[in-house]
Amino acid sequence: MEKECENSMGFMKRAVITSVVFLLVVAGLQLLKTSEAGQQKIAGVMDSVYDRVERVKESAFAQKMGERYRYMTQMLQGEQESETVAEGEGAVKYSPYTGANPYEAEQMPAYQYETGYIFMGDSRIYLMNEDCNIEGTPNFFVVCCPGIGYDWMVTNGLPQIEAIQKNHTEIKNWVVVSALGVNDMENVDKYISTYNDLAATMNLKLVSVNPTMGKSDPEYSNGAIDSFNQRLQTVSGVQYINSHDYLMNKGYWMTDGIHYNEESNWDIFGFMLNSLYTGTDSAPGTGDNYEATAQALVSRLSRSNS
Repeated sequence: MEKECENSMGFMKRAVITSVVFLLVVAGLQLLKTSEAGQQKIAGVMDSVYDRVERVKESAFAQKMGERYRYMTQMLQGEQESETVAEGEGAVKYSPYTGANPYEAEQMPAYQYETGYIFMGDSRIYLMNEDCNIEGTPNFFVVCCPGIGYDWMVTNGLPQIEAIQKNHTEIKNWVVVSALGVNDMENVDKYISTYNDLAATMNLKLVSVNPTMGKSDPEYSNGAIDSFNQRLQTVSGVQYINSHDYLMNKGYWMTDGIHYNEESNWDIFGFMLNSLYTGTDSAPGTGDNYEATAQALVSRLSRSNS
């Protein structure tokens, strides 16, 4: 644009100078008309002046300005409807009547994924991730550590969740699924207080502490688990995913009385996903192919906007 303005100013200067010179020459020639030599000199000067004018008129810039002037005149008169601003096949046109503007970038989806899911937990989530490859889904994330509880959640888990959300700007909304408590059910009051605070700042889902098998000690007994889950359901503003009662009604398989085998991990994972997908506690299916059922739900929850 600056170069074109410079060219324009140069052209104008040349035109003005040429005009002034022409007028001066014409005035001076009037004094030479009285002699034959003067008349010959006049002819030579006039030829030089006209040649100069013609060169200016034929300059590339003059031609371009002439073309733009003709185009603007035709457009104002309604004779030129649009201007092609790109050459070759598929050229885009700008029309003052349609408003089509080829300079506007194509509108792309602002986010690749509408929702991202972060699963936070202890060794039960850790082993579920090992069996079900939760993190293999682009908008699924796992924040976990075996043997931990409330203190780890506050000092490590929540900061990791914040970092994931900050680093993945391709995801618009976030759901945090917390499955903690089996290792420190005595901290139930702390969990409830923190969960109530978190519910005001994030879309939080709470998974019940699921049953154990053959554990009579108070630390892992099903009686203690029942009491913890009853208290957990008092947290307001969250969805409670009651996989505990689902397992108690249909049965489950364990490896050591605390951790589930692969089949049950797929079953629990599918129940959690179905609860996220439907917003209610309901069995994901009636068949026994828990992996296929869960994978179908993964596909629904991981659809990309692109």
